[in-house]
Amino acid sequence: MKIRSLSCFQDFHCIAGDCQNSCCIGWGIDVDEESYQRFQRIDSAFGETLRSCIATEVDGTHHYILNGERCPFLTQEGLCRQILELGEEALCEICRQHPRFFTTLGNVQEVGVGIACEEAARLLFRSPEPLTLVEQGSGQEPEDDRIAFLLNCRSQFLALVQDREQPIYQRLSGLLALAGQAQEQLEQENFSPVEPGLDVGPEIFPGQGTLWLDALAELEPIDSEWIGALEDAFAAAQYPELMEEFSDEMQERAWEYEHLLVYLLFRYGMKAVQDDDFLYWVQVAVFGCLTVEQLDFGRWLRNGKRFSQQDRQDTARIFSKEIEYDPDIITRLDEMFRILLESDSGF
Repeated sequence: MKIRSLSCFQDFHCIAGDCQNSCCIGWGIDVDEESYQRFQRIDSAFGETLRSCIATEVDGTHHYILNGERCPFLTQEGLCRQILELGEEALCEICRQHPRFFTTLGNVQEVGVGIACEEAARLLFRSPEPLTLVEQGSGQEPEDDRIAFLLNCRSQFLALVQDREQPIYQRLSGLLALAGQAQEQLEQENFSPVEPGLDVGPEIFPGQGTLWLDALAELEPIDSEWIGALEDAFAAAQYPELMEEFSDEMQERAWEYEHLLVYLLFRYGMKAVQDDDFLYWVQVAVFGCLTVEQLDFGRWLRNGKRFSQQDRQDTARIFSKEIEYDPDIITRLDEMFRILLESDSGF
């Protein structure tokens, strides 16, 4: 099988005890049935401990019984006792895979790393060099005309958002226009190449992320980091005249928003294979970029008009943790888009 991923994630590995935001804290951990049955056969004192830390619900699903908010196997040094006792191969499915995500397209599997992981966020924003798609292994690309069309469109989207001759907001506008054209052709089963520049996209400008702050505030927060980031964003929204100053300061770092867009398009674009709603998934990417910009603005203002590389990683990570890991939220973002449609310049 051919494996495709983003170039920035080639060096990814779990940093374990060096991680300041462990994925073993604050998350529910489901245990898949295959792993559950395997755990029943571990004949040792640790096997008994392992089984005692699993709860089974009335519907037959299993999960670890957390110690407060911590996985029961997380040591004080930030290491996994299961790995120390049994090796990494003994982990249940979610622990083996997280924070990776997968999209299978015939004999091609696309693999990425979610930026709710602090190491993934660091790698995404490590270098201003343009991101590329890298492939390993062998396997034919899907011969299905529809999938080939979607892949070709995504390649055009990535090229557009990486065109550094254009301001980032102009790239966002052009991306939405091109996605709208692609959606129309998809619905008409017209799989000829889309042509950039045929349509004019909606105006995108700094601070547009304020439009859906009220809707974001209605989400159930995962942790206090999201609450604090949202409070900063609301506070900064009271000073729209400073957004232009912030945006001007960030012009030299526009590549960071570019990288975020590439990540989001890679993660979500090909979900259109399942639902044919290509435009929606591109809107998710634009929504993510503008929301992170607003979170950035809030932190910049709180920090006395300073925004470090660590701030960059933190706001993207906080956004990802709150939005990307709740399947109900990621499929309900049409509410945010309706807010934009009702504004003076919407999607």
